[in-house]
Amino acid sequence: MAVFSNFEKQVVDLLTEGSLSRGLRSRLNDEATRVDLRVSGTDYFLTVRHDDLPVERAVFDQPLLVGEADEILTGFIIFVENHELTIECHSWGGCDVPKGYRDLDVQITS
Repeated sequence: MAVFSNFEKQVVDLLTEGSLSRGLRSRLNDEATRVDLRVSGTDYFLTVRHDDLPVERAVFDQPLLVGEADEILTGFIIFVENHELTIECHSWGGCDVPKGYRDLDVQITS
């Protein structure tokens, strides 16, 4: 079962390109296990686990990515550590990230 939405797959590819292999990035969606999904209103954190992810901590926030759906603007940061990858999707602007944001047709631009 896929752990990422279409736009989350795109975010993982764009932010970790050059650091995580193409093969690992393509396997994550089908092979990773969802560990946690926390939605706070202004952001959400999706954490997945895969044994081939690095142990060492790394933070990926470049290139600057913007997600947009229903006039809601978001930004993204990825954290990798201890075989886990966490996507942080945070609000930019006055709108909170709604609970169902992952189900929207989010367009990613850089």
